[in-house]
Amino acid sequence: MCFGGSPNDKGYDTTVNYLDISQSDSTNVSNLENKWDIQVVPKVETDIINEPRYDSQYTALPDGARMLMQGGSNELLGKLQNKTVIYDTRNEQWSSLSDYTEPRNGGARQIFSGTAVYVPFIDAVAFYGGKEARVPSNFTYRKLDGTTFSNSYTYNASLPNQNQPYFESYVGFYYLTIYRIISNTWEEYSATPYNIMPNQLTATYHEPTDTIYYLGGRTYDPIVTHDNWDNITLTGTQIPTPRVLHSATLLTGTANTILIYGGSPSESDDPVQDYCYTLDIGTLVWTAHSLSAISPNIGPRFYHNAVLVNNTALFILFGKTTGKHDTTNNVSVLDVRNVSAIQFSDHFPLEGEESTAMTTENNAKESDSVGPSSGAIAGIIVGAIAAVVALVIAILLYRRKRRAAKEQHEALDVDWDQIEHQFHEVPPTKRESMASPTSTLVATTATQVPNAVQSDDANNKNIMSLFHENPISQTGVVKPDGGKEDKSQLP
Repeated sequence: MCFGGSPNDKGYDTTVNYLDISQSDSTNVSNLENKWDIQVVPKVETDIINEPRYDSQYTALPDGARMLMQGGSNELLGKLQNKTVIYDTRNEQWSSLSDYTEPRNGGARQIFSGTAVYVPFIDAVAFYGGKEARVPSNFTYRKLDGTTFSNSYTYNASLPNQNQPYFESYVGFYYLTIYRIISNTWEEYSATPYNIMPNQLTATYHEPTDTIYYLGGRTYDPIVTHDNWDNITLTGTQIPTPRVLHSATLLTGTANTILIYGGSPSESDDPVQDYCYTLDIGTLVWTAHSLSAISPNIGPRFYHNAVLVNNTALFILFGKTTGKHDTTNNVSVLDVRNVSAIQFSDHFPLEGEESTAMTTENNAKESDSVGPSSGAIAGIIVGAIAAVVALVIAILLYRRKRRAAKEQHEALDVDWDQIEHQFHEVPPTKRESMASPTSTLVATTATQVPNAVQSDDANNKNIMSLFHENPISQTGVVKPDGGKEDKSQLP
């Protein structure tokens, strides 16, 4: 499922769209773009979905059924009224959550172009980086200790087709900030900011090491103070070129591999040509992958999404194929079962795999063919016991009769109790039931080339990040929809 964005850079999509990837046994990937449908949302929730947004911080929650979207940019005169929202795909319902607020910096803040990632060990969503929309001119930000940043970080922007100037800033989540789902509360998790003001980067959580890897992106402040953040040196025969608006996905089938896809040097540039890499988290080594694109619309792109399905297929969805207004609804699928031989697939399910529909049908057939039902098995066991008992009784009666006849000719001492005790009932062996195999569909929102951050916490856990420094060039800045002319300039 997807929500938001700016199709063809003309207006903004406020519908929930969904794609059923199990529609047929063998679907040609090139046809999937025509199989999207629209989810009807109750009218009582139109106040949430009618607020256009793009470049929001978003992530899928661990139940696999809810999408959380925080902040985002828009081209309305005012800020978003509902800055943090959740869409529950089970009951097709929107809900609004508490705003992220900083009383020392003007209250509720609308941040965009940052990152969001779910962190299981604290059961919270971690936010970092980004920019802020709708701020006062030359606004001065304050830290937790009351001190101020030396730079205001604000810049002038303008709404399209309007002579209404407004200001944005390069200050997003400058502390590692978390949203606790159960209590619906926010807190600044790290005690020290990482003063490089990153944006358009990605975040990928690695559970075995409780580490968040922040990759790529753009930084505003060339003066870096590290404090509790760690910079990690990544190596490889080929290193990814600097990029923004890419995706990064933890390949859960291998547990220690992050796949970077796409990206562009900036919002207005064409996508990078070295668009596919894997990072081995254990060795911190990059591997470049040269893929054979099946069609012109498959290959380099940015502003896209990546969703991992069944730990084997990585769907690359939407995005832009050039630095102009060219957006695409093309669907690409990467076969990631072998990280040493990643390749495009022109069909889904992948070769050798079954569709969800086929798996369900086969499970039903297999369940029918595994043997008798539990009731039939019970009947067979009871019948077998009865037959054994009857046989023992018949043998005893036969022997008694023969012995009685023999006693007429000779006297014998016979211990009938001993004879009877030679025959005893053997308990039947319990037949265990057989469970039918199941098929699980797993979808993970894509996230993340840069340095790292550790933060102190009550659990003595570490949260880290990676950054590949790429100071913002002193040229005009383009709004994140990527398709309009320059609307803002650096201060």
